[in-house]
Amino acid sequence: MLLFFFLALLIGWLQGRQAGAVFRRKSLIPYFLLELCYIGVQISAFCGYYGFVPYASWIKRLYFLVLLVPILAHRLYVPAIAGAGAAAAGTLLNRVVMNANGGKMPVFATLSRWTGYFTPDFAAAGDTIHMAGDSSVRLAFLADWIDLGYCILSIGDLLVHSFTFIIVYAMIRAVCPMRNRGKHLRQKKPNRR
Repeated sequence: MLLFFFLALLIGWLQGRQAGAVFRRKSLIPYFLLELCYIGVQISAFCGYYGFVPYASWIKRLYFLVLLVPILAHRLYVPAIAGAGAAAAGTLLNRVVMNANGGKMPVFATLSRWTGYFTPDFAAAGDTIHMAGDSSVRLAFLADWIDLGYCILSIGDLLVHSFTFIIVYAMIRAVCPMRNRGKHLRQKKPNRR
């Protein structure tokens, strides 16, 4: 998800790194191609075509595979283990709430209803995993309620997507040099004679 990618860029930049240099790395090309596919799925949902919705879960699973390229290319093994742990914990949280609600993930849409991303047709579009949330939902705090207007996430989803953040941030730390901060503030030392 691009949000986590840009969050990693922002934190790297705030730490004084030339985070934009990460765009010149060929190891992220598969990731960007997959992001384009996912953006296409989201745009089609905004336009009212939900034929790609059943495939969105497969695209999400592919993120782990395409992120293997930068992991292997830049030897980001320790961050990959940390990210995999976070993704496993997030998957477990999602499974817990789904098991408590008959195998379905409850969705509490707020902003997405206003933006047009989530409509009554969305649930009827062949998505066998999600259901509209109501007062009967068990463990609602673990359901999809973090509404960004173009997607609705759960706490588990945040942990799963943190894998992307961890890998991209580790890559920024590995390949992006520090910016020359305060270069204009340095003054020449006076010559002592």
